[in-house]
This record gives sequence, C-alpha cells and structure tokens, in this order.
Amino acid sequence: LLLDADAGAEWSEVEEILLASPHLPHCPICLTPPRAARITKCGHIFCLPCVLHYLSYSPKGTLPTCCPSRPA
Repeated sequence: LLLDADAGAEWSEVEEILLASPHLPHCPICLTPPRAARITKCGHIFCLPCVLHYLSYSPKGTLPTCCPSRPA
C-alpha cells in the first residue's frame, strides 16, 4: 500500500516515527538521548519518565517547550 507522503495522518494510527537525522535527539528536560522516547504533536521528543514527571508537577499539564499553552 502506497500512501501520499504529504498527506496528514491521524495520530491514533501512528505506530512508529523514523527520524532521518545525523544528530541524536535530546530530551529537553534531562538533556540526554531519550529513554522510552515519546514525540509530541508539535515534534518535540522527550523521555517518557521525564515528560510524565514534568506533567505531574505542571500546573495545567502543559509542555515545557515551544507550545506552553498546548496540552500534551
């Protein structure tokens, strides 16, 4: 099955995202390569433990990066 690479996808249907980059991503919370990585809808990559810990203390359940008013 071939899909249009420019067409959008429902997040509920996404199982894996492959990033083609010469650089390893870093979690913006702990600044290390992500453990049990999770990617947000705005494209940031976090360690699952880091983002869960951060959201548990976040007053509105907001992300710690470019979209502070958007829920995770």
